[in-house]
Amino acid sequence: FLLKMPGNPKGLIFHNSNYKKIHKNTVSNIIKEIESNKEQISIYIMEFLMPSIIDACNSYLSDYFKNVKYIAPVRATAERYYRKQGLNVQEVDARGENVPMILQNMSGKEQENFNEWLDKNFGFKIVTRVIEEHVSIRIINGEKETNIADTGFGYSQIIPIILILWKSINKKNTNEVQIIIEQPELHLHPKMQVRLLKVILSVIYRNKNIKFFLETHSETLINQLGLQIENKNICADDINILLIEQPDEKESCIRHVCFNEEGYLEDWPIDFFEEA
Repeated sequence: FLLKMPGNPKGLIFHNSNYKKIHKNTVSNIIKEIESNKEQISIYIMEFLMPSIIDACNSYLSDYFKNVKYIAPVRATAERYYRKQGLNVQEVDARGENVPMILQNMSGKEQENFNEWLDKNFGFKIVTRVIEEHVSIRIINGEKETNIADTGFGYSQIIPIILILWKSINKKNTNEVQIIIEQPELHLHPKMQVRLLKVILSVIYRNKNIKFFLETHSETLINQLGLQIENKNICADDINILLIEQPDEKESCIRHVCFNEEGYLEDWPIDFFEEA
């Protein structure tokens, strides 16, 4: 053990093997020297540990953001044909621009399982058709098959979300996963919004490591959450609502509101839903 301190350039030397040979006065001097230089010693220790602390912080942040899945508020629009690419893509990007490649890269068994789950929860199926070097996405409703470019705009907006949900269900997550979705209701019929919310809730209760952060203006989604609480399908404590307001034309502020056990919103601004 070697301490080099101001006013003592040679340092105070303490060897474990010679512990019994050290005179009491020497030990007392060491203790006094340490007590009188606590601040300097703390600085030395921090300088020594700082690289390890920084590496630990970087490792934590890197692992955390690897498990953050983000869907942007406006997803890629539907196209009649997508250029085929030889890339094995697994993760859905923020705007869903790589959705055709992910669908095309699914194995036959994966496609079968995906469409079985999709039909059960959303009432339609998805297949891809390859024409030379191009891929088309086809929506199947019952016996009818339609190119996604000829369907409602909502399909292109919900499919990236659906893929993230399905992948999260079929992947073993030992670390906590954060799924962030802006405006999940975009271009969706209220009935489809309800279906989407029910699937999200089922994912949460199926895997406690998956957390959702939804940004929404949808009265349908808010009311459906209240209904699910009233019907005892979910617990009010499992939902955290952050309301962004701009009172008196000042800076925006974030306020916490919540559902009560009967499914009613408490402390909600009366003009948020103007008709209600």
